[in-house]
Amino acid sequence: MSRKKKGRRIYTRRARNHRIFSMYHPFRSALGTAVMLVLIAAMGFVGYHIAGPVIERMRSEKENPTTTSEPFFAESSDLSAEVTTTSATVTTTTVTVTTTTTTATETTTSLQPVSRFGEDVTVAYLSASDVLKDLDSVEAEAERLSVQGYRAMVLPMKETGGKIYYATGNENALTCGAANADMLTLREIRNAANRYHVQCIAMLSTLEDQTYPNTFMDGSYTFKDGTTRWLDNKPDNGGKPWLSPFADATRKYLSSLAGELASGGFTPVICTDTRFPNFFQSDTELLGNRIEDPERRQEALLSVLNAIAEKAPDACCMIDLHAFAGGNEEAYVPDKLKMKAVCVQIDIRDFTEPFSVNGERYDPSSLAFSDKVSMLVRAAEKAASGKKMYPCIVRNGLTETELETVVAELKKSGHKMILVTEKQDAPAADDASSDAETADQPNE
Repeated sequence: MSRKKKGRRIYTRRARNHRIFSMYHPFRSALGTAVMLVLIAAMGFVGYHIAGPVIERMRSEKENPTTTSEPFFAESSDLSAEVTTTSATVTTTTVTVTTTTTTATETTTSLQPVSRFGEDVTVAYLSASDVLKDLDSVEAEAERLSVQGYRAMVLPMKETGGKIYYATGNENALTCGAANADMLTLREIRNAANRYHVQCIAMLSTLEDQTYPNTFMDGSYTFKDGTTRWLDNKPDNGGKPWLSPFADATRKYLSSLAGELASGGFTPVICTDTRFPNFFQSDTELLGNRIEDPERRQEALLSVLNAIAEKAPDACCMIDLHAFAGGNEEAYVPDKLKMKAVCVQIDIRDFTEPFSVNGERYDPSSLAFSDKVSMLVRAAEKAASGKKMYPCIVRNGLTETELETVVAELKKSGHKMILVTEKQDAPAADDASSDAETADQPNE
């Protein structure tokens, strides 16, 4: 049997190249080893630079634990911070407040308001206008009040006389010199107070303004001829003009400022000095009969407050309880006033004899202090005539214990916002007649 003759085997280039990438080819084995060595080296390099600092940090932290520094607003010589096992320590008999949070590696301490009057009430203090001169003064006042247990500060943003203590955008206020662009903005003032958990409330003096009408005739009292500005005294005796509630410019100017304050987060806006100057008999001939007509006077004052209420819905007017009982709060007519709230000032020293409010008689003469306070609170609520009432307590003559008693009595009656002020004695009125000056500029 003959064998079949096999032909010659031919090796192609393609086959030889294909075998190079075989698993057992020497070149393939050497390349894999090189790649593996490079990866191992890279992992070692990265691991050393990442794990090394972490291990070193853990070792140093174990030997010297790190404590975070106190926040900016916690720095005060009047406050002491201490680490305890509880989460918060509040002492009402002192001004020490400590809030402590402890973890495995750090301890933080922050300032919290003193709970002097209780958690369910906001007690505000009326501050002087000089605290608005710069941020340091605002912060210092907010810190002082927070340490004393106050949660809000009442700031005279426009004080008696017409001076404005913030950077208003009202062009007329800037033109007449009531304010300037270098003053603090509303945001700066509010943020500075908020660092100490203190709310900002605005106080706005209305008609007792000698700055605006000294420049603009359209907001002042003028003689019947329309070219002569009325003054409350002779020029040589320091006579000054007043804003007139009969003028449209007055309503526009004051409501603009109130709206600006409300939009800036200062609520409520408390309106003061909504009254007429002391006119003399001769002024009727110069200014007209309307300054003597009770109905027209009341209508003019209400028009100012109602214009403010339209621009600042949370605005309220301030009245004095003793003056109201004597029939001397001309601007406050509850059923015609569009404001939803009223701030009633209570000076306990004024009430030693029986008095009446809206037909109800009160006799404080034989009452103990707490009972007298309770009676005055009821009288103030009677004066509010159903409107929301912010009691404003005159601090003069009260001890710290008596002040806390007053606040406690107000809390019992459901009041959540209480103001505290220090009353300035009014200067004696001069016995002088009014005078006038001729306008030296056109009506603007």
